[in-house]
Amino acid sequence: MKIAKLCRRENSIVELFILHVLEEIHLPPSFDYGMKIIPPGIEIKSTREHLKKLYHEMKLKTLELLSEKKKIFETKGISIVTQVLVGKPNQQIKDFAISEKVDLIVVGAISLKGIQKIKTLGSVSRKIAEESKCPVMIVH
Repeated sequence: MKIAKLCRRENSIVELFILHVLEEIHLPPSFDYGMKIIPPGIEIKSTREHLKKLYHEMKLKTLELLSEKKKIFETKGISIVTQVLVGKPNQQIKDFAISEKVDLIVVGAISLKGIQKIKTLGSVSRKIAEESKCPVMIVH
C-alpha cells in the first residue's frame, strides 16, 4: 500500500510526519584532551565543536532532501511535516510519536548499512514495534 493512499481519508485531516534520526556519535570525556596540547597562537576547535558543526550541516542536508519528498506529497494534497532529530533512532522515534500523538508509525524493516541488510528485521524497527504505544507498520 502506498503512503499516499494510506493518508487519504474522507472528511478527515491527515498530517504526515517524515522523520529522520541522525545517530549520535558518542565520545569519551577524555577525547578532547589531545586538542588542548596544541601550541598557543593556533586556533583549534575542540572535537565537540567540530561535531556540533557536522550535525548542523547534516541536518541542513537532510532537510533539503526531505523537502523534495515533501513536495511530492503536497502535490497529492497531503499535509507534510519534516523533521530531523539527533540521538538513538528507536528512542527518538518513540518519543516523537508520543509527543505528537501519532496514530501510526511506518518504518523500514532493515537498516541500509553493513551486514544488517541480510536480516529480516532490524534492531530499530524491532524495538519500535515492541515498545511503541501506537500501531507500527513495518515495510520490507
